[in-house]
Amino acid sequence: MAADDVKDFKEKLKNVLIHKIALTKINCTRNVNLTYLKPLQLQSIQGAMKSDALIMLPTGYGKSLIFEMLGKMNNTKCIIISPLNAIIEEQTRKLGRKAVNVNSALINSLEGPEAADFKDGKFEYIFGHPEQILKKEVCTIFKQKSWENVSHIVVDEAHCVVQWGHDFRPDFRNISKLRAILPQAKILALTATATPKMRKEIQQQLCMKDVFSLSGPVDRPNIKLIVQKRLPLTGGKTTAEGSYQDVLNPYIEELCSQIWNVPKTIVYSKLKWCGVGYDMVSQAARLEDNTDEILSAVSQFHAPCTDEMKKNIAQNMADTHGSIKLLFATQAYGYLQEIGRAGRDGRQSSAYMHYNMSDIATNTIVQPEVREFCLLKTCRRKFLSQYFETKVDLDSILKHNCCDVCEKECECDHCLVSEVEKCEVIDNCQCADEPDCTQLKEMLESYFNAENDQINMLNQQLVTGLTQTLCDKIVLNYKDIKCEEDIQGLFPYVHLKQHYLSNILLIVQTLN
Repeated sequence: MAADDVKDFKEKLKNVLIHKIALTKINCTRNVNLTYLKPLQLQSIQGAMKSDALIMLPTGYGKSLIFEMLGKMNNTKCIIISPLNAIIEEQTRKLGRKAVNVNSALINSLEGPEAADFKDGKFEYIFGHPEQILKKEVCTIFKQKSWENVSHIVVDEAHCVVQWGHDFRPDFRNISKLRAILPQAKILALTATATPKMRKEIQQQLCMKDVFSLSGPVDRPNIKLIVQKRLPLTGGKTTAEGSYQDVLNPYIEELCSQIWNVPKTIVYSKLKWCGVGYDMVSQAARLEDNTDEILSAVSQFHAPCTDEMKKNIAQNMADTHGSIKLLFATQAYGYLQEIGRAGRDGRQSSAYMHYNMSDIATNTIVQPEVREFCLLKTCRRKFLSQYFETKVDLDSILKHNCCDVCEKECECDHCLVSEVEKCEVIDNCQCADEPDCTQLKEMLESYFNAENDQINMLNQQLVTGLTQTLCDKIVLNYKDIKCEEDIQGLFPYVHLKQHYLSNILLIVQTLN
């Protein structure tokens, strides 16, 4: 073996051992059993060891393990700047005594003995918002000799530097000031979503030099992308609450009817609608025998929640056996970050986006690309990969698992069987187009509206159970309805009042 080959072999063996030792340390600290690094994790670590690095990897890939490894491999410190408390708390909890959260409580106690370990540089991972990390008193501590072994300044969710740094949270654009305080530290910017233009701006704002750049696929192949139109707000027929209710009704009905068999679901919306959604579930739960059980399966996650509440919710959602099945959360980061919360265990999952034309009108602040995504007639996954200039292996994804557009083109055995079954159902339900059915539908809708109007609450249909879905199902099955039990049997988990059943039966009997 040539001398150069021997030298190369020794270098590779040395790197393998360093990685193995670092993984062993992490396993001991976190009580886990990590045995290997994913290919892009390894490349990211190798690049970040040599220079500043900008890493774009999909949500759920394991970006946090990259900075964990960097600290363990060199026995150095990492300062991690993150935008949200939930992320910081999750990471500090995971890393235990090796990590500290530079929050307001710590900063206010810097003169006391409880902050001694922080001032002496005894922590390996230092987390905080840019607003806290850049405070004068904190930066003064970073100038001390005990902080000379900070190897990396990590900017997690680095796209916030561009999206938030202009006016919302200006300190995101001041992170580069840490370079003057810690000149030996390299910058590691991590994100799951950044266009080429954004990546260039991130590098400029963070004053990154000789940048190692790695862009993995943004795609999560086990998440099906579905876009659905919700009720319009034009014409005065539908209120904003009614449109929101129409979207949520199927999820709430499923939760009430089969609480322990429903998949974990996160509903992202503005803060106001989190409360409205929770109230809708509460109203529906009061009509069920297991009210307390249903209410224990729903929660909210947003800024007004206490840190303890957020911690408990995060742990519950991360647990596959956790009690929370339906979580209302405020919007965070962007579309890819939100859908990336699904399918973390690798199982097939679905991401729904609901919109109406008012949401994406040209006079709104919605980006043109979002408007185009909603109105697509071609593959949604391909659109995202082209927008972020990353690759996606569409051939490896069954069309019915890709997106709602591709699903219509799928010709796999499963879909062919489903189409045959649909045809059989249509043959059995031809009555829906008959004149009698049209008349019945109009009569039922008029009656349902009259009963719902008597309920002085926001979500009348959830209180009465007289929904459009029930109306349609009665119309399809009206020839088989002979008694009140037949009506109740169509929706066994919605307990209709006795006089509702009696009146519906009278209406049906006018045709039968």
